[in-house]
Amino acid sequence: MRTNLNIVKEEQPNNLDQQLSELFRLIDKTNMTIRRLERQQREQQIKDHELHEIGYDLTLIRSRSTNRFMEKISDLDIYLSHRDDQRCCYIWKRYDDDLFEMRTGALPHCDGLLFNIGQGSRGKGYMSYIGLTGKREIVEKVSSIIDKHAEYIKDKEIGSNSYI
Repeated sequence: MRTNLNIVKEEQPNNLDQQLSELFRLIDKTNMTIRRLERQQREQQIKDHELHEIGYDLTLIRSRSTNRFMEKISDLDIYLSHRDDQRCCYIWKRYDDDLFEMRTGALPHCDGLLFNIGQGSRGKGYMSYIGLTGKREIVEKVSSIIDKHAEYIKDKEIGSNSYI
């Protein structure tokens, strides 16, 4: 009788491991599908509303201009909305404009705190990668503010924001 119980006990962990493995595989597949659908929805929004995109590679706002930069961004009703763990970035939104989105890899006003907090910070003004999406007028205004206050921009792409 004990032998039968031992067999049952040995089979359960393997079955449980297989079930957990399958569950994690399904969760990963579901997350990938959600990200793909969100990306497709955003692309459709861009087409429907003729949204504009601009992307910046590694960007640093001059430390003495960081506060002025933040004021200019705030004047456009842009605020830090939340961290997006799936896209590994900070999301900035605009009041009363659900089409605008700015994504940054770091927080310029918090000593360049990187998204991955374990990696620390890069100093005041550091924004890392930046992605702007929205109506052409507002995206170009934000872009001109970034250009005006930037000490360093590794690269800039108009019509895409593939850096982030």
